[in-house]
Amino acid sequence: MKLKKAEHLLVLRFSSLGDVAIMVPVLRCFFKKYPDTKITIATNEACFGVFYEFKNINVFKVEKKKKNTKEFLAFGGCLMN
Repeated sequence: MKLKKAEHLLVLRFSSLGDVAIMVPVLRCFFKKYPDTKITIATNEACFGVFYEFKNINVFKVEKKKKNTKEFLAFGGCLMN
């Protein structure tokens, strides 16, 4: 079965900075194979700098709170527009 090429991916990553930074080599390889794909990464603000080298990545700040269901649903709604 051949999968259709994705135009835009959403990655939710709320781990520590080191866990997020380990994505960089994976993203470099990914963009070599799929240079036109856009990626949106939802993460905490401390991790923004990890993704500066990538032009095809949008970083969306999500604050981690114990009760952030309303904010997460609002985030999902803005992706649908």
